[in-house]
Amino acid sequence: MTELANYLKSILVDDMIAHKNSTVTDRLEWCKIVSKRGLTGCTQPEQFEKELGKAGLTVIPRKVDDLYSWLIDMMINAFDDLFRIEPTARPDLSEATKEKAAKAILATVKTIAEQRANAAIQQVMGEYAQIGVKVTPEQALSLADNRGAKLRPDEKELREVVLSMKGVAREYETQEAIKGAKELSLLIKDFLQETKSLNELKDFLHDYCIYPFAVLEGNFLRSINKRVWKKNKLVRERKLIPSLARISPYDFFWTRDSTDTQDGMGIAVRKAMRRFDIQELSRRDDFDKEAIKDLLADKEVSAREWLVVQEKTEDISFWSRRPNETIDVFRMFIVISGEYLKDYKKKFKNLDTEKQYQLEVYLADKYILGMWLHDADYVRPFWKEVYEPVPSEFCGNSLPENLAVVNAAARRGFIHLLRNMGKSTNPSVFVNREMIDYDSLEEQEVILPDNQYDFIASIGSTGKPVDMLNFPNYTNQILTFMEYLDTRADIESGIPKYALGQASGLPSALRSTASLTLMIDSAMKTIKSRVYRVGIGVIAPAIQDIVDWVMDNWNEDFVKVDAEVYVRGLEGIVTKSLVIGKIQELLQYLAPFVQSGTVDPAVISSLVNRFMLEAGMDDMDFHKSQLEIGSAMGQLQSTPVTASQGQQANG
Repeated sequence: MTELANYLKSILVDDMIAHKNSTVTDRLEWCKIVSKRGLTGCTQPEQFEKELGKAGLTVIPRKVDDLYSWLIDMMINAFDDLFRIEPTARPDLSEATKEKAAKAILATVKTIAEQRANAAIQQVMGEYAQIGVKVTPEQALSLADNRGAKLRPDEKELREVVLSMKGVAREYETQEAIKGAKELSLLIKDFLQETKSLNELKDFLHDYCIYPFAVLEGNFLRSINKRVWKKNKLVRERKLIPSLARISPYDFFWTRDSTDTQDGMGIAVRKAMRRFDIQELSRRDDFDKEAIKDLLADKEVSAREWLVVQEKTEDISFWSRRPNETIDVFRMFIVISGEYLKDYKKKFKNLDTEKQYQLEVYLADKYILGMWLHDADYVRPFWKEVYEPVPSEFCGNSLPENLAVVNAAARRGFIHLLRNMGKSTNPSVFVNREMIDYDSLEEQEVILPDNQYDFIASIGSTGKPVDMLNFPNYTNQILTFMEYLDTRADIESGIPKYALGQASGLPSALRSTASLTLMIDSAMKTIKSRVYRVGIGVIAPAIQDIVDWVMDNWNEDFVKVDAEVYVRGLEGIVTKSLVIGKIQELLQYLAPFVQSGTVDPAVISSLVNRFMLEAGMDDMDFHKSQLEIGSAMGQLQSTPVTASQGQQANG
């Protein structure tokens, strides 16, 4: 496979890595640096003052923290609604389930035939009993059949039976699909918890807040040492379980013709693997054990930094001496012609040299550890999202990049504020030392009160030897400008302070519950639209990929009811938040009309019940008396909101 490996390596190094390093890597570094809080390398007070003068006051870290905190708070508080698996409108069931429905119809037909046969037998036996002749049921059934009685449903009647049972069968299929979807949802949530996929999702959202793009991998098979029952004893056993995996923006590469993870010639993901990780790959049947063995043997005597041209030296640290070091292994998806793979017909059955395929491969230096062939339209298990999309570009505009101008102005404004405060606090001293008797000054004497500036008076000047000048104080003007920049940062980011519970600075008239609710709902539309994109474009397809894996590889049939499911991502959380917000608005609007008797208390009771149901408390009795409802609504109306929508409001 040397020729194919060299071809893939050339695409990786010359196209993917070179393209990214020349266009994107510097942007990643800038976003990472400006998003950090604090000052680096400050161990002495003098160094801190010096760095403070350079850095100034930044707005980017605060806005990044605000966005990330909002996303995490929403995700954790509504983990059960992170995704929801629902059956299709007309579910396609497994053969076993269809067989159950068919048996139900056959049982109905059999019951009808038995009922008709029993009626015919009773009629014949009654007729013969009147003339004193006794016949057996078998004889009566034969006599009825000879008379031409309709003992079995004909084609027309069968059609009517099937049509009448069609609704029942469809309802049965739908109920089975709903049941299977619930079981499937619980199974996948177990997978996500066991593999700590929630932490991976948090890291993905952190990348989303900082970098020009963020990538999530779905159906990443993670080896878990899991406890299982064997002969009434719990033992540990290694199992491959699908999970989500955050891909660092530094480790994801694409060809220059790509605008997304699914288009373009190819993508690649760098995985830093230890010796243990590579040996674990050899335990899987679909990897090349010989290639893995050759790689491990080669890297005992050659440099592991195979992407960098290095000369062999005697100082190479072998894996046997430093077993924790890693080697870069790339998982690649490359669109390739079947003609190029004609030498691998033994490897790939039914290979058509005239078709185009998508090749999945694990590449490490000149070794292909494993490869698989997919159709050209195969969906790669990687999904990308950006804070602000740019058409026809793989990367978008990140939040730090959007705030770059405001951040630079805030830094300079803060620096000028400090300088102006220092200059205007005390007058500056101007000294003409040629007009001063140095014998009257002590050595290195400082002339106070503040900064000194030496000057030379012109010939014939009547200037004073020492003069003082007061600089004007522009603190209020600069603070006003800083407040304007803070407002601009809210607008550019779409995350106003009051949306996160900070109502300071707002007029008292706008601090009422109704006003703040409307302001928060309008202000968060920008963020909610981005959350919808993350849910639809990343989380939903990633969960769908895990669902497909379960359908293909899981042994238990109770989850294999419907292979096609709809998966709701973060947009489900936003939808619930919108419903709760609308109910809150109605409760606040109707509150004054409850005590006056204009609105029936049953209406308020219904709204409160719906509010509690949306909040997840569906097993409680929320019915209250009219007095209790009126009192609660009066208290709700008079309580100012100081927290974001959906959170507890502190008066």
